[in-house]
Amino acid sequence: MQGAVNQASEGSEFVSRTDEAFKKVAAIASEAARLVGEIAIASKEQAGGIEQANRVSADMDKVTQQNVANAQELASASEVMNSQAGQMKDFVEELGDLIGEKSA
Repeated sequence: MQGAVNQASEGSEFVSRTDEAFKKVAAIASEAARLVGEIAIASKEQAGGIEQANRVSADMDKVTQQNVANAQELASASEVMNSQAGQMKDFVEELGDLIGEKSA
């Protein structure tokens, strides 16, 4: 009978230790799940930040391309104006020559 009592006591102690071990495992698993959740939230926020940076980069690229196009148009207009200024100078010189001939 004493053997059975000892076995029951040992069994009860084993169950108690096993229960404590399972509680620790459950607590660790719960903490791991919490950390994974935090990582998921941080990853989502980081992905949003990267997406925003990509949009800003794309917008900057568009502005740069527009600036290049504007600079090309401005250079072309400058060439046209330079040519027209040369023509105007020639006309003024011809007009001066004509006026000079009539005065003489």
